Amino acid sequence: MKQDAKNSNPYQRRHDTKSHVDQVVYVDHKFRASVSTNMIHVYACGTVQVYPGGVTKNQPHFKPATPPVAFYWLIDYISAGEGTFTNLADNSRIRIKAGDVLIIRPEVAHSLVTDKKSKLIQKQLMLVSSPLIEWMCGKGGVQPWKICHLEDTDKVEESFEKIFLSASSKENNPRTELSVLAYTILCEIDKAEEGNKKFDKFDQLLFAIRQAPQYYKTVEDLAKEFGISERSLFYMFKKRMNMSPIQYIIAERLEKSRWYLLTQAYTIMAVAEICGYNSVAFFSREFKKAYKISPLEYRQNYFKTGVDPLYRK
Repeated sequence: MKQDAKNSNPYQRRHDTKSHVDQVVYVDHKFRASVSTNMIHVYACGTVQVYPGGVTKNQPHFKPATPPVAFYWLIDYISAGEGTFTNLADNSRIRIKAGDVLIIRPEVAHSLVTDKKSKLIQKQLMLVSSPLIEWMCGKGGVQPWKICHLEDTDKVEESFEKIFLSASSKENNPRTELSVLAYTILCEIDKAEEGNKKFDKFDQLLFAIRQAPQYYKTVEDLAKEFGISERSLFYMFKKRMNMSPIQYIIAERLEKSRWYLLTQAYTIMAVAEICGYNSVAFFSREFKKAYKISPLEYRQNYFKTGVDPLYRK
């Protein structure tokens, strides 16, 4: 195999210090969102130290000429300290402590407040969304985020140290090595979750919809594929998702359309067809009903400002 040229490491070190927060992150500045990947790609990795009383916020946003942050999974491992995690969408809160791992799906705005008598150390991975990452992190995407606790943290700590050492190398391109190390961390998280939550048929169903919502036209299609009665489907969706199966399918189609609108050069009609709509007019009405902006305005606004209109402050 041909060796990478000297100084070919695409990861750039960025150091940001502000009130109560010190952050060192390595970012793959050569990666583009238009590059398709079916494997594990570490877009960024880093360490965040939050001093007593400090607050960190993650608000999904987009910047021109860089991959859109909103399409990346965040693995946030708490190495030391205690604090409170808040989902900014519904203001739900949960206590976190050393050994906890937060797995946050794309587009989830959140904040983390450190206790006044605690220094919080976070070790993070930002992983490019792909079928494999959806499977390992999302388990169907039932929740915007989830948390698990690691009793044995030695392997995760060791893997993170190797990741940071590799990302800081000046001699070669460490993408493959980082991919393997990230996989090791995800496997450790999976082992910690084993027995706590089984990947049941409903989780499989949600995962299938998230991967290809355009293939499911009716509840009958869904029921036949998974061998579940339509009545049972309605009951499960209402209980676990607080919506109907069709509402979930539509929501996932529209989320998928947003990715195409911002990262691909397809026409609005092509995006509509890819996401399962036979009529571009109907697609536009559904999009505007959900997001209060038309698909064309959404795309134009992004290319004009470099900011996702749905996350503008």
